[in-house]
Amino acid sequence: MTSGEDDAVVDPPDVAKASPGVVPDAVIAEIARLTTLVPPEEAAVILAAIAHRAGNELHRLARTQANVHRGTPAWGPWAALANTARDAVLKMAALRRGAADAVRPAG
Repeated sequence: MTSGEDDAVVDPPDVAKASPGVVPDAVIAEIARLTTLVPPEEAAVILAAIAHRAGNELHRLARTQANVHRGTPAWGPWAALANTARDAVLKMAALRRGAADAVRPAG
């Protein structure tokens, strides 16, 4: 965190030092911290939004790389990842709706 303020912008984690496939501890800690600052209902919506955003970014990255590698042996894995990520984005959209519905007052 910078300047010690609660709402301060955090420095990005040093993802270059992270092992492939491992979420950096700083990212995990920040997600956990965010969920402690709000009531559980808001935390559910925040977590669903984070998951959705991550899925969108993965889909964008994979789609771009599939296009870059079109016509090469690397295209297949990137295209498969793009398709799987697209499916995940759709699931995450449903997750966001479910989180919003869960916290909406009944009636």
